[in-house]
Amino acid sequence: MLNKQILLFAFLMIGGVGSSNFSFAEDFNLNVPVQLNNLLPTVKKIKIYCSARHKDNIRDDIGGTEKEVNVPESGNLSTTVSMKFNAWPGDNPSDANKYVCYFHLWTADLGYFPPGIGSAPEAQFKTGTILLAEIVRDIS
Repeated sequence: MLNKQILLFAFLMIGGVGSSNFSFAEDFNLNVPVQLNNLLPTVKKIKIYCSARHKDNIRDDIGGTEKEVNVPESGNLSTTVSMKFNAWPGDNPSDANKYVCYFHLWTADLGYFPPGIGSAPEAQFKTGTILLAEIVRDIS
């Protein structure tokens, strides 16, 4: 028994000292489909935000992340973005029952802003545009 304890202690010491490649799997791994068309040339990137929501609504989220994605010069973006994150320290990932994802557009003049809000041309949509700016889904 003593040998097993010594080996385990040695493994923990080797893995914990000076090792930046040692990591654990994330609590949440979401693949977010993104399709945006006909963005104005001044829109250079978007930022996607995702979080996991607490099942008892004690507070809004128990973990989250954000990721920037560059917009091609064509103004058309069709991709799937991998969003990986852990629960906040002290939170249990199994307490989440929903995830929420949304995005903001970015221009040099305006910075980040939610789509469809404001009078800037970049924030306006063509008549008939269907925008799903926020996704809320159950975690199964």
